[in-house]
Amino acid sequence: MLELSLREALSAGRSAIEPEHLLLGLFREGDGVGVLLLRERGVTGELVRSQLGGVLTRSPRWRPFRPHAIPGLSAGGLRVIAEARRAAGRNPSTVGTQHLLLGILAETDGVAARILERLGVTREAVEAAMADVDVAGTSDAPPSAPEVELGDEVLIKVPDPALTRRLKATGRTPAEIADVVRKALDDLAEGGGTH
Repeated sequence: MLELSLREALSAGRSAIEPEHLLLGLFREGDGVGVLLLRERGVTGELVRSQLGGVLTRSPRWRPFRPHAIPGLSAGGLRVIAEARRAAGRNPSTVGTQHLLLGILAETDGVAARILERLGVTREAVEAAMADVDVAGTSDAPPSAPEVELGDEVLIKVPDPALTRRLKATGRTPAEIADVVRKALDDLAEGGGTH
């Protein structure tokens, strides 16, 4: 999605990805949950473009992707991330540190790969270790699925420490967070509960 956002920025003559380019990138990607939620609320890519003062145009030929247009990330760094996503396989949206390590090793012209080579770390060794190491209890463990109980009360348990930290960092009280959840549940109930 980041590449699609970059394409939006480049087609607008900008050298940096701005929030509106990220939004347009979501629409260009097309199948994400974010787009589904926006479409349910009547927001389309065309509407966003009209609010930005532009027209919806589809260029038949995109300018080539230029990694140096993303500040702070080298071409090699972008290739590492791309390889890490490939290494993640079926779920490239969940890239763990093990996948980044494989990406680093694949970028053989990079300094990090050369350092690991000097230290005797090979792709084969990392892949073998990945088969033996359990991600549970690590920062790479996927968040546990939420538990939802519906009865006279709605009980939602989301065992996700990162989400808990982010919610606490907002400074909102539990009652304020409950109001946000209540509104989301009301919206879900009004929409017939189908997604």
